[in-house]
Amino acid sequence: NPGSVPSATSRLSPLPPEPYDRGATIDIPLDSSKDLKAKEKELQAREAELKKREQ
Repeated sequence: NPGSVPSATSRLSPLPPEPYDRGATIDIPLDSSKDLKAKEKELQAREAELKKREQ
């Protein structure tokens, strides 16, 4: 039954591009490399402070 082949392949196709693109634009600004490094440093500093408080 050749009519059933397209429906099977469409079910196996990857996620539609809309939500993926929306998430990418939110998570990845154009200057993301600089921002990510700054955020990593901030998070590491916060974690260090929390560890000091716990001890």
